[in-house]
Amino acid sequence: MERFTALRKRNSIISMVNGSGRFFTMALLVFMMINLAFTFLFEKRYEDFVGEIESVIALKPVIYDDIPNEVWEVIAGRKTVADCEANAMIDRVEDLLISTSDGPEDTELLVVRRTLETMRQYVARIETNILNSVSVAESQALLGELRNVGSLGRDLVEDYIAKRVSREAEENQQARRMFVVCWLLEIVLWGVMIHIFIQINQHLSGFIQGQIQKLERFAGKIADGELATRAPDMETKELMPLTQSLNTMAVRLIGLMEQNKQEQENLKRAELRMLQAQINPHFLYNTLDAIIWQAEAKNTEEVIHITRALSDFFRISLSSGEEWITVGQEKRHLEGYLSIQKVRYRDILNYSISFDPEIENEILPKLLLQPLVENAIYHGIKLKRGGGKITITGSREGDSLLFCVQDTGPGMTPERLEEVRRALRDENAQMNSPTGSGFGMKNVDLRIRLYYSMQEGLQIESDAGGTRISFRVPAGLEGKKHV
Repeated sequence: MERFTALRKRNSIISMVNGSGRFFTMALLVFMMINLAFTFLFEKRYEDFVGEIESVIALKPVIYDDIPNEVWEVIAGRKTVADCEANAMIDRVEDLLISTSDGPEDTELLVVRRTLETMRQYVARIETNILNSVSVAESQALLGELRNVGSLGRDLVEDYIAKRVSREAEENQQARRMFVVCWLLEIVLWGVMIHIFIQINQHLSGFIQGQIQKLERFAGKIADGELATRAPDMETKELMPLTQSLNTMAVRLIGLMEQNKQEQENLKRAELRMLQAQINPHFLYNTLDAIIWQAEAKNTEEVIHITRALSDFFRISLSSGEEWITVGQEKRHLEGYLSIQKVRYRDILNYSISFDPEIENEILPKLLLQPLVENAIYHGIKLKRGGGKITITGSREGDSLLFCVQDTGPGMTPERLEEVRRALRDENAQMNSPTGSGFGMKNVDLRIRLYYSMQEGLQIESDAGGTRISFRVPAGLEGKKHV
């Protein structure tokens, strides 16, 4: 019995049963071949499934981004109609969809193919417009419709992925039941030989049952969503490929989920960067009007002052495409902006900017303070009879940088203050601001939480004496690379 136990720990089922007779050995050999064949088929099917999902995921950016961007290149005049590769992209996506589809039940992919045909029609219409010198505005309108169709196609691809993953989970459950059936058949075979090898059968049955229970517990955890769980090492060689396949499945499912999450996060970053780059057209119009008025009045020094302030404002806003700037640059950006606004509002607007000199070399994402100052002007100073003052401060407190924008406007009611705070925490909520400046404040809050991985961004306090908006960010990030 001790020898049998030693063999059990270092050999396969075949090695344990070889000494029990030719008949028993042959029976187990046949069963092992069936088991290995089933394991190979299961692993191959899963690899095909992962490859299919990866291929389908790769279609989303092509449908939603690449094809519309390619058409935009033609509309913008950067490419000719002959050089446009939009139709070639659509052909490649259609070929992949045809090879991926399992049959008529994949209705999402069939609809995606119809969506691609619609996109092809829009591409043809845009190309015809360009060749016939139709206005760019009409082509841009068609491009917007093309993007909407691309968004629909992307959503359909995501629906297909969700359905395919669900179907794969059901098939995995069936495969697990088949494994249990196979092992039960083996136990029956051992039962036939039990009168010859009673002691061996008892030990062997307990051993195999323990292995199966480990796999069942692991499969149960996977079914409950515990994807970080890993199957234990199997002492039986025949179970090792299955264990590796199940572990690989869990790892790849985590990878696919993380990839999808990262794509959504990158999309949110891109949207925020786009919003950040948008300059309020009313501010630009008013500034240019002020320059014209001063020029007509022959106030040359005032024209030079406003023009230089506007130039500094845009130079820092663009920052050569850099996302992070120094606190000193942010301060100069505020000075230029408020200098321009001072020309417009004159005596009703007063302001002061006070940053500790020691923090001017610290870095932070650009355009964090200007939207808050704009909010203070339009919702604070502008609404108060006789005007008021905006105070902007920046200081170091321990390992953090504290920035504050405070105005002496009429403030907010407790109900309105609570509504604004809720809107900042809910990404889908709207600020309900008629001027749109509240949208900029919400964008600042989102960017702070995104770039610094923080749970909270802006802190807002308000009463009849005015409104105070502040935020904290980590200090000491100079020289570090940020994305």
